[in-house]
Amino acid sequence: MDTTLDRTNHLDLMWLIVALFAGPAGWVITQGAGYAAVKPVCAGGNPLVLGLIALVGLAVAGAGASLAWRRMSSLRRVASDSGGRDVDRSYFIAAVATGLDVLIALLIITTLASQLWSRCE
Repeated sequence: MDTTLDRTNHLDLMWLIVALFAGPAGWVITQGAGYAAVKPVCAGGNPLVLGLIALVGLAVAGAGASLAWRRMSSLRRVASDSGGRDVDRSYFIAAVATGLDVLIALLIITTLASQLWSRCE
């Protein structure tokens, strides 16, 4: 990422977009793969596989939150709330991505807890 913070470039924006969509991608992994795997996993008698699927989704969301947080903290000292500059918009995207990814990570944690608690019933 750009460490000079004079301007943001296309690579920085790409990483912010990746961070923004990492949380929803983790949730899709958790819900989609978990839903597709529930019948064979429960029939096979090993319900912990559902927890592993949720952990993969949590890792994806956590990686996105970490990426967005690092960029947000590096932009905090140069961005202003008035907006208008690329740095200000990048800071806004990083803040939104951090919040979204953390909330989705909490959602995945509750899904993980319910999958490990009730298992295959």
